[in-house]
Amino acid sequence: MTRKPPPKAVPAEHGSGRLHNARAFLADARSLLQAKRSGTNANPALSLIALAAVAYTDALTARLAGKVNQKDHLAAIKLLKECLSGGFDASMERRLRRLIDVKHVAEYGARPGRFEDAEEALKDLESYAKWIESELGSRQDVLR
Repeated sequence: MTRKPPPKAVPAEHGSGRLHNARAFLADARSLLQAKRSGTNANPALSLIALAAVAYTDALTARLAGKVNQKDHLAAIKLLKECLSGGFDASMERRLRRLIDVKHVAEYGARPGRFEDAEEALKDLESYAKWIESELGSRQDVLR
């Protein structure tokens, strides 16, 4: 069994930086998909979509607990659940799992990514991002 690293403690400003990056990854993924045509390799866009999802997750866990996940992206789901004390919406968890799965296929697989899959992943990301932004907005007073 491989040992998984514990979450990493981060300074308060880390969450703001990760949120800034998440928004940039999302914007670039949208732009890339608008520029691509159906039938082209969508893996670069899929990678940006997945990176945005991870960055959004880090932004919230950094805000709530002063921690971010390290290396094992699926462990980010566990950390987020812990930070939300069971308040992690099941539909958002499913979206995040799909987006993390997309990362593995897009970045480590050999097949070209499908444009249609990237469009679906972007919809998942947009919904997830909206939820994270709402959580961050409702937790402005959270102090670690």
